[in-house]
Amino acid sequence: THVLAVGRLAPNKRLEDVLRAFALLQRGPVPRSRLLLVGDDGQSTYADALRGLARALHLREVVFCGRVDEDELRSAYGLADVLVSLSDHEGYGGPLVEAMLAGVPVVAYDAGAAAETMGGAGVLLGEKRPELVAGVIERLVGDPALRAAVLAGQERVAARVRATDFRSTMLLGKVIG
Repeated sequence: THVLAVGRLAPNKRLEDVLRAFALLQRGPVPRSRLLLVGDDGQSTYADALRGLARALHLREVVFCGRVDEDELRSAYGLADVLVSLSDHEGYGGPLVEAMLAGVPVVAYDAGAAAETMGGAGVLLGEKRPELVAGVIERLVGDPALRAAVLAGQERVAARVRATDFRSTMLLGKVIG
């Protein structure tokens, strides 16, 4: 099972919460799992703290991928069984949409514009206790009916995104602004 988190390694992304949930998942119901952390680790102090936490939690198979190119990012989404975002504040969540477009179930904490970005699809969490997050991931990877229902909802959002003419939207914004 591949759990994916995408975004720069910064404190507001709360990747320590992802690590703690992953620890419960890996120690319990899904021992053969890997966590891929994809994103710029330019804030080296925070990245070092995350690596230290992964060691302290005795996690196996945590991969700090750093900044990746588009092909590598596509490959990460291709491997992923679930995308997890537990950020404390987000604007438009690009990785949430990318995951939906790639057919990867999304689990996200309801902060900032996460709900608006997800458009009623995916799994939106009102809290992010590690045992809750791990349990949701376990259900998404282990319950084919739930996974199919989540992916069907996400496909409706992905279809709207594919149908959006972003070029015209941007040009209109320049004319109005």
